[in-house]
Amino acid sequence: MATDTAKVEEPPKEQPVQGSTRDGDKGNESRGTTSKGRPVREGPVTWMSLVLLIITGVGLIIYFDREKKRRIEEIKNVPAQVKEGPSVGKAAIGGPFNLVNHEGKPVTDRDFTGKWTLIYFGFTHCPDICPDELQKMVAAIDKIKENAGIEVVPVFISVDPERDTVEQVHEYVRGI
Repeated sequence: MATDTAKVEEPPKEQPVQGSTRDGDKGNESRGTTSKGRPVREGPVTWMSLVLLIITGVGLIIYFDREKKRRIEEIKNVPAQVKEGPSVGKAAIGGPFNLVNHEGKPVTDRDFTGKWTLIYFGFTHCPDICPDELQKMVAAIDKIKENAGIEVVPVFISVDPERDTVEQVHEYVRGI
């Protein structure tokens, strides 16, 4: 009698998916490899990238520290004449002056003698800051007059006389 021997086929084993936790892989996952011996990536930062980041940071700190010290020494070694900068003479602060007002009439320092003045330096091609600051100046002058009874004369002096004509300054201060 012949006996038939039947072969029993085993189902194919499933391939472990990276990051999956099968019973056989639980012990290996803590070591960073799967049952097939492949490394499991645990996060976006590796030890190598962390070490490179630290080395780069330390290098930058050392570089900027040396550059700062070099620059300080460079400034210390500059002759005194260069440190002061170019000079044509002493600035005439508080001396007599001759200006033209927004109506085209000449104005001198004698016109303001005995008066409180608040001077603002600006230019008419200043669209953002100058109008806001002039409004603040007018509000401050109004409060001083209201609270202390002191008349304060606001003075706007253009720092761009080539572009700021008398007509432009007239329109500019009229709008305030």
